[in-house]
Amino acid sequence: MSSATDFSQQVDSVGIDGINLSISTLPEAKEALLRFRSAERALRLIKRSVNAQQTSIRSDYQARKANAGSGGSVVFQLFGKRGAAGQYRAAAKRDLQNERDRVLAPYGDVKLRIDKILLQTADAKSQLVEFIAQLKAGSEPAITKTKTMTGAKFCVKCGGKVSSSDRFCRDCGASQSKK
Repeated sequence: MSSATDFSQQVDSVGIDGINLSISTLPEAKEALLRFRSAERALRLIKRSVNAQQTSIRSDYQARKANAGSGGSVVFQLFGKRGAAGQYRAAAKRDLQNERDRVLAPYGDVKLRIDKILLQTADAKSQLVEFIAQLKAGSEPAITKTKTMTGAKFCVKCGGKVSSSDRFCRDCGASQSKK
């Protein structure tokens, strides 16, 4: 069973953060495009694993929910307090749902970070495809002969774009200091 931190470390290991590309030839552009495609595949596999982990967690909590509060409610029923027994079971189920939501939240953050990175890589790929098409057509690319990808550095927590001079993420406020 992997934790959300494990999945976040897997996202970090994909190596998309802080990619700076200076592209001036067709082979360089094709190689960069392959790197982005490979990173996208790896990120999608990680996201699939996160989804499976979330499903497992939900299943575990669903099984626990069926028996939530049943032990304590029996005591209330023995003393003729059926209303109190029902309230006790309902409170136990609510507490269990709140606990489940707290456990699932970090996994949702990882998925959000992956989604943001995938959107950014899709944008970078479309720029590369356009650049490649312009090079193949023999025309001067509209962006200049040397293509520099906009310092694709991403927040360590949410995956939002940050510049190299940012100390904090503009989306979530997480510190971007080097550890």
